[in-house]
Amino acid sequence: MEFFAVITKKVENPIAVTEAKTIVEDFLKSDNWRIIDRDVDTFFSAIDIVSEHGIPLWDAVIAACMKENDVTDIVTENKKDFEKIPGIKVSVPF
Repeated sequence: MEFFAVITKKVENPIAVTEAKTIVEDFLKSDNWRIIDRDVDTFFSAIDIVSEHGIPLWDAVIAACMKENDVTDIVTENKKDFEKIPGIKVSVPF
């Protein structure tokens, strides 16, 4: 979801929604990507992250999913929030 939001609106040369949808569909079909999602435990972990680090809930949910699945690196435009969370390495591509 974050990729779609960024690639269609926030980059210097956004791509069309239909093209972005095709790219996302290709990601989901690929064996090279592991899809992770949230559950109620993730939500409660995210609330703790909001409380501890003062970041927005959506970012905290992403961080909680990362921690639950041993993902340590994130590529994002939002360095200021994710760099507050220990154990997460932030890369900004722009």
